[in-house]
Amino acid sequence: MMNLEVESRWDGSPCPDKTIRGEFTVEREESGLRIPAKAPKFSVEHQPNAPTGTRFDGLWEFDVLEIFFVGENGKYIEIELGTAGHYLVLGFDGVRRRSNDFHDMSFDHSFKREDDGSTISTILIPNEILPTVITRANAFVIANQEFLSHAPLPGAKPDFHQPSEYPIMSV
Repeated sequence: MMNLEVESRWDGSPCPDKTIRGEFTVEREESGLRIPAKAPKFSVEHQPNAPTGTRFDGLWEFDVLEIFFVGENGKYIEIELGTAGHYLVLGFDGVRRRSNDFHDMSFDHSFKREDDGSTISTILIPNEILPTVITRANAFVIANQEFLSHAPLPGAKPDFHQPSEYPIMSV
C-alpha cells in the first residue's frame, strides 16, 4: 500500500488555500490497483455539468485529483478523479503523446460525498492497462486556479507531464 498526500504547489511552495489538498491511497489487488482519492470541500468548487460517475474528457479543466504511474519503458498512465464523481483514464506512449483514452472500457468506480462536503472517489485500474513494472509515480490536485503536486516539479509554470522527474517508487 502507498499513500500520497498532495498539499504543496507544483513547485514545492506552500499553497495559501489550506482547503485545497488531496490524498491518494494505492492498494495492490490481484486484478489491479484500487485507488481511493480523498479531497476536502474546496472553498470554491468548479465541476463539469455531466452526470456523476461518468467518464469526462477534459476533466483537468475542473476540480480534480490526478495520479500518474510510469513504466520502465517511459510509457505512463494518468488517472483523474473529479470532486463531483467524474473520472478519466488516459494512456501515453511518451510525454503528452496520448496513445489510449480507454473510452470503450468500463471501470469499477465509486463516488461518495461526506456530510462535511469532502469527497472520496475510488477507481480500480486493471493490470492489463497498467505499466508492467511501475518505476515512478506522482499525484496532483487542480482546484481554484491552484496546481498542487505530491513531489515538486521543475519549470516556470505547472506541467504535470514530466514523468522522468517523478520520484522513483514501485507499487
